[in-house]
Amino acid sequence: MARRLVSKMLTKEGFEVEQAANGEEAWETISRSRPDALITDIDMPRMTGEELCKKITEEIPGRLFPIVVVTSKTALEHRTWAREMENVTFIEKPLSLRKLIWHIDKLMNGQLNVEENLG
Repeated sequence: MARRLVSKMLTKEGFEVEQAANGEEAWETISRSRPDALITDIDMPRMTGEELCKKITEEIPGRLFPIVVVTSKTALEHRTWAREMENVTFIEKPLSLRKLIWHIDKLMNGQLNVEENLG
């Protein structure tokens, strides 16, 4: 449900969006065509967001696209993980679509330091 809503809002804002129902499907899409940005959750079936990000880091060295992790997992361990990842922004749920769109726009235009978003 949230995935479809985010997709609809981003499309309305002029972004081209591809959706994946789970982590494995997301990886297949990413490996087939590199995105300009990735929005993921930590909790996903078949491959968690953490596993997906690790696979991206291992299999796509020098990745240039930003990753936005939108999650309700706000424990210190998840924040620490996000800080240790390169070019990853951590946004807590409940999700503000305006905030998400603002972050994606700024990240894609190089106007936002990822570290500023971790809070």
